[in-house]
Amino acid sequence: MIYQIEKSLRDLGDKAPAADRSRVDDKIKSLREAMTGDDAGRIRRAMDELQQAAVTIGQAMYGQAGAGGQPQAGHTPGGNGQHGQDEGENVVEGEFRQV
Repeated sequence: MIYQIEKSLRDLGDKAPAADRSRVDDKIKSLREAMTGDDAGRIRRAMDELQQAAVTIGQAMYGQAGAGGQPQAGHTPGGNGQHGQDEGENVVEGEFRQV
């Protein structure tokens, strides 16, 4: 988890807001400190806090990229990524075997 978030921060570079980046860095340090001990509850809390801080950066970045929070072309919030299908349409997935 730490590696993934640090990689995302490197990829974002200066695009990530400095305050959010600092907050994530602090949460990473807290998680690393928690991992040196044996308190599983503390580790879980630190992981949750880090994940929430990382989500904040992601939301800020998608908000900027999507022109004020508007979905980008080809993206339907909550959709399945396929165009031309109603959300209420019943879709059945299955396997086909010829016997």
